[in-house]
Amino acid sequence: MHLTITPQNPLNATYLEASSGRALYRVHTEMKVHDTVTTVTRRLADDVPHRGVSPPSQSSSGQNLKDLERDADSASPQARFGFLAQILWKVVGPTTIRIGDAEFSSEERFRSVGFGLFGLELGYTSSTGHEFRCRYKPFGTTMELQNEPSTVVANFHAKSLGVVGEAKDASLELSEEFGDALVDELFVAFLYVQKRRKL
Repeated sequence: MHLTITPQNPLNATYLEASSGRALYRVHTEMKVHDTVTTVTRRLADDVPHRGVSPPSQSSSGQNLKDLERDADSASPQARFGFLAQILWKVVGPTTIRIGDAEFSSEERFRSVGFGLFGLELGYTSSTGHEFRCRYKPFGTTMELQNEPSTVVANFHAKSLGVVGEAKDASLELSEEFGDALVDELFVAFLYVQKRRKL
């Protein structure tokens, strides 16, 4: 799955299917002095009823989820978006991540696995037990299956201005090898890794 990111900030963007231009994910991050919140919504299939997993009853985010869904609908009248995940970034202590009905702390799934050329690299254990390694590159980030660097499951390319080569928008490639549910989970893990890269 190849997604283009607009605008270019992965934590405040709409992720569009590169081949069709359909919006698949929307990410909104409320910037606060303490405990910033990222909310992720996902495009629903046309045959999914108008109900499903609801967001936390008391959202810390200043932008209501209904507003996110309405914004998404106005951008694409036929599209419906539903709650996928929320990340509560802590200034002190571990970050809390909620994907659907599952909630866990960053310490439960992420760990340091060593240093690369561009800083500390993180490992991630998915809900299925798969182990992944996140590597920072000069103009992007990759997530690969642990001990199998040739199996890349997420590949983020930062925007290229075309000084050398062709100008390109920021994009994200996600492998669908492990099924749709894990694609969503890896998408949320990617957001966490990108935020950590900026710390």
